[in-house]
Amino acid sequence: MNSQLLPAIPAPLDRQFQPAVLFNRNYVGAAKKSGRAVPLVIGLERERGLASRHETFVLPNADAATLQYVERTAKFLLWARGGWKLFIGGPKVIGEFTRKTCAPTGARKSDCDLMDTACGIFDSQIAGGRCYGLATLGRRPANAAFFESHATDKTNRLIFGTDLTPLVQDEALDITEFGCGFIDQLKHDVRTKINKRLG
Repeated sequence: MNSQLLPAIPAPLDRQFQPAVLFNRNYVGAAKKSGRAVPLVIGLERERGLASRHETFVLPNADAATLQYVERTAKFLLWARGGWKLFIGGPKVIGEFTRKTCAPTGARKSDCDLMDTACGIFDSQIAGGRCYGLATLGRRPANAAFFESHATDKTNRLIFGTDLTPLVQDEALDITEFGCGFIDQLKHDVRTKINKRLG
């Protein structure tokens, strides 16, 4: 393993862990520095024609590092954004590699099956008059608008998440109690604010 791709602070559970961002940054940087880098666009199509695109640079040949970069990037985008159709705009050899890898009989068969199932659920929801995909996209600007009710918006999209680090650092923590703790905090906050309003 290239020691230059290891993080400055090793992961406590796996000191040889190599974050994808370091490999990606190193690969793209080397490709551009070589003077041979060419554009690569990875497109994803979801339900109701929703689509997204990811633009990057690759070397034109199908060397091991290039194929690894393309395959892992496509996999990440499928999991992060979802989609049932993958488009590749770039060197033909990379497009052929991706077509074979992401085919129902390819190395990424499990990902194909999962996305098929996920998009199948969306299809049934749409047929029933619902589209959770569009609802989710609409929720993000709403979160941003209501996050600071008395201040100017600092962003136009906002996603809320939960920091699960304590569960990783302490195996003795109960997952259920950990999750319910946030509900208790919310309950306390709501009660405090209502009581304050009522005097």
